[in-house]
Amino acid sequence: MMYEKTQRQAVANEGFTLLELIVVIFLMGFVLAFAFPRFTNTFIRDKKDITINQLRLNAVHLKKEALIQGKILMMCVQEGTGSILIKDAAPRPISDETPEPEAFLLPDGIIVDGIEFRPGTDPHGNCIRFHKKGYSDQAIIHLSDNDGRPFSLVTHMFLNQVDYREGHIQFDEL
Repeated sequence: MMYEKTQRQAVANEGFTLLELIVVIFLMGFVLAFAFPRFTNTFIRDKKDITINQLRLNAVHLKKEALIQGKILMMCVQEGTGSILIKDAAPRPISDETPEPEAFLLPDGIIVDGIEFRPGTDPHGNCIRFHKKGYSDQAIIHLSDNDGRPFSLVTHMFLNQVDYREGHIQFDEL
């Protein structure tokens, strides 16, 4: 009889108490309350976020590639087509082996309104130059989304970043 009682007590002590379960569920809910908004922002993106990330990543990549390759690379913004062309600044003879310059299209609904260079800079059309010494032209790319809301992306000369700003800004507003 004594053996059965201890066995029942052992079975009764195997689970968790209600208080322990409530505390664990509360802590999980607390963590998810802070993590879930960030989680949704990471996976659910609109065309504007995709465009910003594409241009940021390309600018940082081109700045590094120009430094590594030791030559000037250019990112040309095509206003009419909404495409971004990445090419080498040095003219090369055209042959069958010459690779086509990289180009990517902006998502539908994103419109290139123009590009503005820092005063005193010699602009090369609508192209931002990434120099072999690791710096780039400082420029502002003016864009707008399909709702007509303008936004700007600012490339910095010596920083490996591209800033996002609401509205069409000018250099005197930086």
